[in-house]
Amino acid sequence: ILEPPKETGDGGKDGLVILCIDTSGSMCVTEEVPAIQSEWKRLQSKNGVSTTDKNYRVVEEAGFEGVSKNNQYLPREKRNAMYVSRIDCLKAALAWHLQRVHVEHPNNKVILVEFNSSVTVIGDGSDVPLVITGDTLYAKDKLLGIGAAYDISKLKPISSSIETLDKQLQEITEGGSTALGPAMTVCIGIASKCPNSSIILCTDGLSNIGVGSLDSESPLTKEEQQGFYSYLGNTAKSSKTIISVIGITGSDSMALSTVGLLGDITGGTVNMNHPLELLTEIVRISQRPLVASNIVCSRFCPNGYAWKVASKPSTPVFVDEIGNATIDTDITYEFQFLGNPSNTQRKEVPFQVQIIYTRPDRYKCIRIITQLLPITMSREEAANRMDVAVIGLNCIQQCGTIALKDGVKEARQKLFFCQKFLQEATRNNNISSKEEYANFMKFARPLDAVLFGNNKKTSNDEAAKLFYRMKTISKNEFLSGARKTDVVNRRAQCNDKLSEMYYQYKF
Repeated sequence: ILEPPKETGDGGKDGLVILCIDTSGSMCVTEEVPAIQSEWKRLQSKNGVSTTDKNYRVVEEAGFEGVSKNNQYLPREKRNAMYVSRIDCLKAALAWHLQRVHVEHPNNKVILVEFNSSVTVIGDGSDVPLVITGDTLYAKDKLLGIGAAYDISKLKPISSSIETLDKQLQEITEGGSTALGPAMTVCIGIASKCPNSSIILCTDGLSNIGVGSLDSESPLTKEEQQGFYSYLGNTAKSSKTIISVIGITGSDSMALSTVGLLGDITGGTVNMNHPLELLTEIVRISQRPLVASNIVCSRFCPNGYAWKVASKPSTPVFVDEIGNATIDTDITYEFQFLGNPSNTQRKEVPFQVQIIYTRPDRYKCIRIITQLLPITMSREEAANRMDVAVIGLNCIQQCGTIALKDGVKEARQKLFFCQKFLQEATRNNNISSKEEYANFMKFARPLDAVLFGNNKKTSNDEAAKLFYRMKTISKNEFLSGARKTDVVNRRAQCNDKLSEMYYQYKF
């Protein structure tokens, strides 16, 4: 421990969760529920009576005669099909998330923020909503100031506010444009007063009004647009806020590569999901709690060696400002020997990493890791002793990072050479290494398809989704079954109330 917590007077020991919800007109678009899910819902609801039968009974009870059940459909409309809107899917997923926060963190405070042609800060539903509209939507500093001035001390913990929050959530309606940029600016301003806050952004479209507008009529260049969202991300990162971005599929574009910078910079997730998959994604986010913030990693290697940064040699000492880390955060580094490796007299190479970070309880800590790693000139020995999962993880992460910076050609080359190396190295290895190579290929194939342009149906948003996913992928995804004991044991230690709530959930 380097420093104890500082008294800030913000009352932020308990976390703050901000749900930033897109309620623009496109959120009313409906999606067909898969047949098997629709049938299961029918059997679960009201003694198995179908929607068609219920509608027919209403018609009969109203006194209309001679009405056939077949007349309850439009021409060519599917029988027994069920449709649900994006906003309804989102409401169901967020309602479940509120229940989860209520069980896991009853002292946390939750704020609802909705945005369409304006931004409305609903809060916990106990006070009059704050509506932001007009020219204010185009003033970044003013929006940050409005958020920072929002009085979070009046908010009730979710143990007292969950009913009001759920009621306010269900009363939300859709309509209007998409003031995504202004909404996120306000949310980041609110979160700045409460360290260890989390923001979940849910949207299905392109920001097209106010600051951070991304549509074709925006006066900003692509670099300026990315600069704006990078600024917001870094502002959130400095206040120990983690942002998760959930895009909803179905719209033409939401510029995920740009909006995703919010999650990428703060250590959150960036993903796009079908409306029916929103619950699964929000569960995944809630299972990745923040474990450290303000992380600064200093790495040291001896003279004659250098850390590789952006594929270029750096100095033997490099300082990396990471920011936030969740329970699934894994970071890899590359180094190289400067000169002819055969001329070295070393049998071992010393490495040291010094990590300074702030725990969720605000204690500032340091962790120092020092290792002596053996050197070999034998390719066969290196292949037998290497950690396939770590090498595969590094390759996929680096390819995702490089591709997001438009370095597609470089990412292609790196993926190709790593795949060939691992294929050759694991040919005569044990079963565990071969399994980890297979896990590597599970991610390498879709990445290869996008990088090489083989998948011509892939949209820019889908490509950005894949690159962000690869950039932040966890080592757990590459481990063989024999090495996953600790991961399985950790996941087995779950809350019984959460398990019961999850298995009783009905779509």
